[in-house]
Amino acid sequence: MPDALSAAGGIIAAELARRGVDVVILESGPRHDMARRSEYSRRFLRGENPWRSPSPELDRYSTAGPVPSELQWRRARGVGGSTLHWEGYALRLHADDFRLRTLHRVGDDWPISYQDLEPYYGRAERALGVAGEADDPWASARSTGFPLPAFPWSFSDRFFARACEKLGIGLQHLPQARNSVAYGDRSACRACSTCHVCPVGAKASVDLTHFREAEATDACRFSRTRPC
Repeated sequence: MPDALSAAGGIIAAELARRGVDVVILESGPRHDMARRSEYSRRFLRGENPWRSPSPELDRYSTAGPVPSELQWRRARGVGGSTLHWEGYALRLHADDFRLRTLHRVGDDWPISYQDLEPYYGRAERALGVAGEADDPWASARSTGFPLPAFPWSFSDRFFARACEKLGIGLQHLPQARNSVAYGDRSACRACSTCHVCPVGAKASVDLTHFREAEATDACRFSRTRPC
């Protein structure tokens, strides 16, 4: 099964390999060595592309259409795909988001409901290691708790919270796919403030979660391809 190893590709590969289905993962980018993530963080802090490929031609992206769109910092080619540089925010859709046509006469309703998808949200949160707290009064119902405790308020959070309290504004914890405690053979977050490049592997990315699981089976193998 050829598949690009993005978020969806890595998850599908792990699910199929776990069931004994032969999987071949095709990826045009490199495997980014965990031992070099500190170097990647320094690139990011210097304003450089932290996920650049060994061959410059791999990082040449283009778009079509009248509206220009800069892709250089919005794509990461390599094992892990876009999950390499996402910031780990792991919010669920609200139940009302599935019924926009019914509620607001906008777009179309989804063919499934939030209730249909809800158990899979829980599975995804466990697989990624989502830290959070069910303190959002407007969130849709959950059948499972968060697998990891929420991050405590930072110094700046507490400063902001005091100001909001005076205005009658409540704060809720943001669900994040990064380890508030050690989880999944990955360390706890060390607050490096470079979430586009996590140097310690605390932020979930499929190269550290699902890809490892898939490759540990006898059913999955990895292959490089030429640049797309």
